[in-house]
Amino acid sequence: MPMTTDVFTMPIDELRKRVAQVLVLIVQIDELLPGLVELTTEGRQHASRFRDGEAEALKGLLDIADEKPAFFEVLADKDGGGDPTKFEPDGIRDRLERTIILGPVVKEAEALTKPLSDTVLHLTTLTKPVLLAMYAIVKPQAKNNVAIATLARPILDLYQAVGRAAAASRKKKTAPTD
Repeated sequence: MPMTTDVFTMPIDELRKRVAQVLVLIVQIDELLPGLVELTTEGRQHASRFRDGEAEALKGLLDIADEKPAFFEVLADKDGGGDPTKFEPDGIRDRLERTIILGPVVKEAEALTKPLSDTVLHLTTLTKPVLLAMYAIVKPQAKNNVAIATLARPILDLYQAVGRAAAASRKKKTAPTD
């Protein structure tokens, strides 16, 4: 019976291969769904959301609008249509249907994204403390050992840049304003 492997136990080369395949699939998804909107953080906070089942339940209102358009004339300038004097339910129906169709993709993507993100966080939690302890040992050694300094250069440069940016930010916050 073959041994079951997961992201924690499969060989690194196999994980690299599979991640490359996933990245290709993500590009394909992006190509299959062109024009996706990316809101700002503030835009996301203020965006409307449908509850589970709400979008489907609201569809009936559009059928009423088809039968009794006069009921909704007061909303003519809010329907997103081309005529601000006439209620036009077709655009609303189209946007609602697109929301309903895309909803399962969002749900499945979120269901995958959370454990994927949590796995990376878990691996980082297991790894970073030891690496930071190693950095604390290597940093003073790099001052006197060219070979160690050369190998440690990427992390030394990174943390030096982070430190400079933090100092500049602190200086900016404490600078007197005229």
